[in-house]
Amino acid sequence: MISEAQKKFIDNSVINSINTKQQEVLNSNNLIFHNNFSNAKLQFSNLNMAKRRAGGIKHRVLNNLDKYLVEFEANFTKRGGKVIWALDSQHALDEIYNLILKNNYQNIVKSKSVLSQEIDLQNFLKSKGLDIKDTDFIEFINKGISPEKSSVSNLNIYTNDKIKKYLVQKYGLSKDKSIGEIINTISKIKRENFINSDIGIIEANFIIADIGAIAISENDGNSVLSSSFPKINIVLASIEKLLPNLLDLDLFFPLFSTYNNGEKLSTYNTILTGPCQENETDGPTEMYVVLIDNNRSEVLSKKEQRKAMSCIQCGACSNICPVAGLIGDNISDSTFKGPIGSVVTPYLKGIKEYSHLSYATTLCGKCSEICPVNIPLHELFLHNRNDFVKKSEIETKEKSLFWIWKKIILNRNFMNFGSANLKNKIFSMIFSKIWGLKRKLPEFSVKNFNQMWKENNK
Repeated sequence: MISEAQKKFIDNSVINSINTKQQEVLNSNNLIFHNNFSNAKLQFSNLNMAKRRAGGIKHRVLNNLDKYLVEFEANFTKRGGKVIWALDSQHALDEIYNLILKNNYQNIVKSKSVLSQEIDLQNFLKSKGLDIKDTDFIEFINKGISPEKSSVSNLNIYTNDKIKKYLVQKYGLSKDKSIGEIINTISKIKRENFINSDIGIIEANFIIADIGAIAISENDGNSVLSSSFPKINIVLASIEKLLPNLLDLDLFFPLFSTYNNGEKLSTYNTILTGPCQENETDGPTEMYVVLIDNNRSEVLSKKEQRKAMSCIQCGACSNICPVAGLIGDNISDSTFKGPIGSVVTPYLKGIKEYSHLSYATTLCGKCSEICPVNIPLHELFLHNRNDFVKKSEIETKEKSLFWIWKKIILNRNFMNFGSANLKNKIFSMIFSKIWGLKRKLPEFSVKNFNQMWKENNK
């Protein structure tokens, strides 16, 4: 019996793989990334050394995570900030809601945040009668037109007419305006949201231990605005986002930008060290950092898979992966997309539900090759599979089939039995549904290896 998550994954994979428009968008996005990446990576005089250094820093962090987390908290609180430790998503949601409730604020803005999607913050606060105003235009459009999905590639699938129709209906604007004029009008409205906001929720790209700071790298400036205008700033940060020293950003800011979107450096790179001080005129009066575990400790407890927590979520592995290139990277129902998501999601969200992700790979190694922090992703797929088998997370029916298959291929009489046509019919009966509706099963040759060997060695 396959899990609901696996059924959804298979169904969406089939739909996306035969969606011509989806394929055009994915191919176009990947081509743009690779062209930009080829130029951006030239800023590193020795790219391999930069990757080894970055991987070494993240490895040191993971091996001393408790020390660096405590150091971050101590330095951040020195400047008036407050740290909230959240064991899981529900704990994080309750703490954020309590902050909002305590201050009795209604005007909330949020910058783009995959971590807020992970804990389902938007829907949770909506159930409490609160409305968060999305400041990221792409997320805003995606959630309006297709609430169940949110990704840049999805937005490219929509026509300008479809986007225009949605915006006109949402804001009651004139149909005579061009798409550009409508977007400019929406941007002005969103700027008003910043100015009138009471609480701003953002996500950290990195958190810095030695000075207790939040580091953000972005191109639209929404995180900066979401943390500058509101009286209260709430920063979401997962525990693996740590860097030991401020000087590490000299490496990680350009590395992240290069592998994220093929730029030498993002437009806005910001370091926040806490709430507004006595001698400062701008910034929030209160700043909270919600440090979220949410089963990351489960991944960190694994001898091999803990390497995956070095991820800086640049998305490069998705751009290079042939599987993600065919079916998209947004159907695994996880914060981590593409190959890295296939490795860590079973441990973050449950092996029984999500073990199938570790089999959705060609094991070509391209993801490992491009990773800016040298995570051996293709090896971790195999470690995952090994762990799943040892934990008996593989269905009894599947185990039985593999046992029978092993007996057949190890017995020469079985292998030589019957004609090629008979074998093809049996093979089709057993594997046609598993193999996929749009894929052609391989066929047995008329003569097997044993027969050809005997003919050539008479």
